[in-house]
Amino acid sequence: MAKENERTLAFTWYREEDYERLLDVSQEQEGLKDNYKEWLADARQAFLKYKRLGFEPTRVYLDVEEYVAWCDRRERPVNHKSREMFKEIKRQEFYRNLDKD
Repeated sequence: MAKENERTLAFTWYREEDYERLLDVSQEQEGLKDNYKEWLADARQAFLKYKRLGFEPTRVYLDVEEYVAWCDRRERPVNHKSREMFKEIKRQEFYRNLDKD
């Protein structure tokens, strides 16, 4: 990884409409807040924490429809475990693209 990218941190992020859809389609609520406002407050706090630690957090937006389709293709439930797997895939895609620059 290039020197300037060593402190870059992929930070998965939801848009409000995607978060509400995620709540609707999730089979369980583990790891989710009751609403976007609560999720956003926690996410911002974590984002700022990493900035203070010297990282350069970068938002990687998650598309819930893409996630649901990903679950369908793999016959996986829409739940905490599959959500974490999908988020990791998106973070890794971000890092691979970062290395191309």
